[in-house]
Amino acid sequence: MSDIRISIITVCKNSETTIRQTLNSVYSVLNNNKYIEYIIQDSLSNDSTLDIIKEFSGKIPNLHVFSEKDEGLYDGMNKALLKCKGMYVLFLNSDDILLKQFNQFLEFILMNDNVDFYTAPVVFFKRPKYKIKRVFLSFPKKLNLIKRIIYSFIPAHPGFICKSELLKKNKFNLTYKISADYYQMCKIVSNIKYKRKIFNQPIIAMAMGGKSNTLKGLKIGMFEVKNINNKFKYREKLFIRYFRNVLQHILPIFLFYKLNLRKISQELETNANIKLNS
Repeated sequence: MSDIRISIITVCKNSETTIRQTLNSVYSVLNNNKYIEYIIQDSLSNDSTLDIIKEFSGKIPNLHVFSEKDEGLYDGMNKALLKCKGMYVLFLNSDDILLKQFNQFLEFILMNDNVDFYTAPVVFFKRPKYKIKRVFLSFPKKLNLIKRIIYSFIPAHPGFICKSELLKKNKFNLTYKISADYYQMCKIVSNIKYKRKIFNQPIIAMAMGGKSNTLKGLKIGMFEVKNINNKFKYREKLFIRYFRNVLQHILPIFLFYKLNLRKISQELETNANIKLNS
């Protein structure tokens, strides 16, 4: 049996402007941890992405790099899932930052490995500044109307850490261009037989932007989310979902001390300036 508890997966294509910071964060946090493997699934990048990744060869423990053709982000994630050996899987985007709180999360998992999936808050930042702009919270229980506006039953994808066997049985559905991760999480989270546990501190800082935040992406995403909600009889109105997104930009004010957001912002700034030792 493998000793690997968590497989961290990064899917990338032409990510030269951000992936060094992502790799720096993994290098700084993992610190030769034998319980973690890091899988990078590259989609035949033709910029300097692969050269940057090579700089970390031998530095990051259990680093496995694959570069092959795929049909897009979600197909790359499916390909990477087939290669992972960990009990759990965490997806780290190629412009996101792994936080030092991850090490406490690993201890949490080692004490609770009978859980099917974990959720954690996700903080959002925007380059070139590293101030936290948004906080995404999820909660498993039925809540009153006010709390339902603040908390989401479905977590943000980087805050969803799931058993690899469940993800392999419920691969990303490639018919969804923007919301295949949402579909996958709905399918797993809505199944009451799966045991869920919450870790109350962020372990990933997610970069704001991307295809889903363009006007075209928002339109596609709204259509797909509505379709998925109907499929799983998840009756949350879309206006609540998007109003919650607005409120999440206010939450950093109220959660500044509870989530130690100043320290996270400093960690992001430090990460951006790390020079890899030879």
